Amino acid sequence: MADNQNESFATGARNGTRATIALVVGAVLLVAGASIYFAILQNAENENRHTEIITSEVREASNAVEQFITGRQRLVEAYAFDNQALLAAYAKDVADEQLRTRIDDSLQRWFPSYFTFTLADSDGVDLIDDLEGFVGRQCQENIQSYVASLADDAHKAGYEAVIHPQANNYHFDIMAPWRSGERLNGVFFVSFYPNVLQSLIRSYQSPGHYLALVHRERDNLIEINADGARDELAGHREITLSAAEINEIRASVDIPGSVWRLVGYVEPGLVDAENRENWWSAGFVVLFVLIAGALSLWKILALDREQAWVLARLRDSNAELADLAEEQTALRAAAEAGEKTKAQFLASMSHEIRTPLNAVIGLTDLVLKTDLSEHQRGHLSRIATAGRSLLSLINDVLDFSKIEAGKLQIESIEFDIDDVLENLVTVVSTKIEENANELIITVDRNIPSALRGDPLRLGQVLINLAGNAAKFTENGEIVVDAARVTEDGQEWLVFSVRDTGIGMNEDQMERLFKPFTQADQSTTRTHGGTGLGLTISHQLVHAMGGSIGLESTPGEGSRFHFRVPYEPVAGASPRRTFDGIDPRAARVLVVDDNETVRETLSEALTSLRFKVDVAASGHEAAALYHKARTRSPYAVVLMDWRMPDTDGLATIRQIQAESGETSIPVIIMVSAEDMQGITGELRALGIEHCVGKPINTSFLIDTMMAFFEAGSGHRSIAPRRRAANQDPTAAAENIHLLLAEDVELNRMVAVGVLENAGMTVDVAENGVQVLEILTREGADRYTAVLMDIEMPEMDGLTATRKIREELGFADLPVIAMTAHALAEERERCLDAGMNAHIGKPFEAAELISTINRFAAAASKVRS
Repeated sequence: MADNQNESFATGARNGTRATIALVVGAVLLVAGASIYFAILQNAENENRHTEIITSEVREASNAVEQFITGRQRLVEAYAFDNQALLAAYAKDVADEQLRTRIDDSLQRWFPSYFTFTLADSDGVDLIDDLEGFVGRQCQENIQSYVASLADDAHKAGYEAVIHPQANNYHFDIMAPWRSGERLNGVFFVSFYPNVLQSLIRSYQSPGHYLALVHRERDNLIEINADGARDELAGHREITLSAAEINEIRASVDIPGSVWRLVGYVEPGLVDAENRENWWSAGFVVLFVLIAGALSLWKILALDREQAWVLARLRDSNAELADLAEEQTALRAAAEAGEKTKAQFLASMSHEIRTPLNAVIGLTDLVLKTDLSEHQRGHLSRIATAGRSLLSLINDVLDFSKIEAGKLQIESIEFDIDDVLENLVTVVSTKIEENANELIITVDRNIPSALRGDPLRLGQVLINLAGNAAKFTENGEIVVDAARVTEDGQEWLVFSVRDTGIGMNEDQMERLFKPFTQADQSTTRTHGGTGLGLTISHQLVHAMGGSIGLESTPGEGSRFHFRVPYEPVAGASPRRTFDGIDPRAARVLVVDDNETVRETLSEALTSLRFKVDVAASGHEAAALYHKARTRSPYAVVLMDWRMPDTDGLATIRQIQAESGETSIPVIIMVSAEDMQGITGELRALGIEHCVGKPINTSFLIDTMMAFFEAGSGHRSIAPRRRAANQDPTAAAENIHLLLAEDVELNRMVAVGVLENAGMTVDVAENGVQVLEILTREGADRYTAVLMDIEMPEMDGLTATRKIREELGFADLPVIAMTAHALAEERERCLDAGMNAHIGKPFEAAELISTINRFAAAASKVRS
């Protein structure tokens, strides 16, 4: 069996070698034949190319020559008609030099290339008699022919042009009838230098191609060529095209009304030279192929001795490759299945954790709104905080997995930076208060009111950085700064988050943006977290087309800074300015025991050209107020409530007591605490303006503008959004909702939040019940439908499609409320016809704000 296999293998090898040799020989012959064939084709194409070019040049040049000569003939005839009397007078006395000079001068003005003229009577006799020798005979014959044509048929009378190619007598002639009224006197004969015709022909002549006017009845006698050099230098009277030139003629056209024929020919030897180049190229190719073929045959024969061994090794290798291919296919399938399983696991775990977490957080928030002891409220607050920390952890893990999988999507929508910063305050205020920190937000007034970008991702980065700063800072300050920069025509938002926390050294900063890494990695670390927040922030900033950096000093604090591009929104209204008011004439007193707050407010107001003084205590504020009252009193006082020694209320009483009933400044109360408990005292002191901490310089300046614009007819500023410690409420009356939720605990949370906000709710436990209720009650009863996605009998996506398609309720808002938080789930909701998406666990403020938005839109439609 083995011998048979070896023999078969050897036979196959020999047959393969013979076939390879035959293939090489065939390829050599094929390439050599193809090279010769293509050389023949190239030569033919070269010949055709020259012929086509010359034919086109001859055709265009002949038209131009015909138009030129026709124009000259008409001018000669017109001259003879206009100067009948002058020509007749000169014909009677050809010896009159003055008449001759007059005619010459006028002809030179008419014709720039004028050479000479003559007159002949009706019998063709030259009256001037200055035609001599060979040229004279030619001209005389031409005149006789022309006179005969005039006598035969005046309407068919033409002209002839003659060239005299000898030295010092180089011209062509144009003839026209010479009349006196209706009587034909004879012929008016004008001679011209040929330089104009030479230039005309030259303009149509391309390199390697020549154009010439030859006598059509005299064996290619050259009349005019493009440069004229050959004719001007010739020592004999007749010059004809050479035999080589005649052989290269590719096109010719007779010029009507003349003895000329325009011929075009290729430079003798040019085509042969080009053809030789093609043959040489083909010869080199054939030679190269022959050499390559010979080398190939030698190599094939040399390799034939090793072929058996190679083929044997190849057979073994093929078997190994087949095994590897099967293994790789199995690994790829396992990897894809693992990736799919991972995605499904993350989505399922996120949903399953969020569902009970929604109940934990929601019910805890509802209980916190009831009457509780301080001990109970403390425990429940910690439960709510722990629940939100767990939610943040889940979100970080999902974001990190999406980034790792390359599925992160960046939006480009219109937004207001103030909304992003308000949400930042809402989210991080609890962490700020836990470590007794002061949060200050400064906003560049040059940032437009409307921007285009991804506010969700931008807010996520700010929340991560500010939350991180709050975690590592105790009894300090955290300053968030937003500015606008333009570089090379691109608009950028530049942010910085600065804290006075523990800081970091160089080694800690180098590994900070790596996943699952924290500055403090010791087993005794006091700060929790997964170490994903800064990694996610780094990836998000780069995904938005920006950059992020860090500066830090151990024991002094850190400063994170990043920038992202944004697109301006056409027609966006600029931020409010102090129209009609000169800030330089208004003095402002800032009173706060926190140095960073004082410096921040002072810088913000000074940038608007206000005159600003600062005080660190109530006593200092009273002293400054007393000193300024006699010189330039303060127009506005920004007063902190909680200060050591003398608080804000006591300081306000001192200021008002000193001011009496006149010149009382506008006082804006600033505090990080809820001022509901001192509302009565504030009202009694006449304090109408209150600003909560964390301080947002943009909102504070808007508040001051409202004061300066009071009574001036300007629009009032929009009310500030709900503070973090205030309950969200319905923005309109009679907001009635349909809630679809199959989990009882989630229904309890949603109904509790909605009823606390002043809304009423109908409940359905699945999509079938939703359709039954809407069919029975109609769409007008409900402001919106809050739809869970995963429900028994009929899911939320199917129910939404049926609401749109079967019930025809296209305008009824449907808001998804689901524990699925991935972007793909959001897309599925929108594709099904839903109008918005709220993830579980939800924040009451987000839910009520979304419902209020749809309620406001519906109110506008009805009005």
